[in-house]
Amino acid sequence: MAIKFDKILGELRESDSGNSNGSTKYHLKDGDNVVVEECYEYFLNRKFILENNSSITINIGAELSLNNGTIFNSGTIINNGTIENS
Repeated sequence: MAIKFDKILGELRESDSGNSNGSTKYHLKDGDNVVVEECYEYFLNRKFILENNSSITINIGAELSLNNGTIFNSGTIINNGTIENS
């Protein structure tokens, strides 16, 4: 699942199929794979959970931003961009 910011809709969405509820997934379960593309940000408030066999890839020029939160990681984080926790 690749996540991009849709400037027309003003929300994050899956780049290939669209996110029906306009929200960001904070809990990645077994088999979930998120890719944050260059010039995009995956923004979460408070917590981010990765279960076994889940992953997030932050490509060069992309960002994962966590607002006052904690990452609970049992999966895989591939960071070629920026991870920020404020």
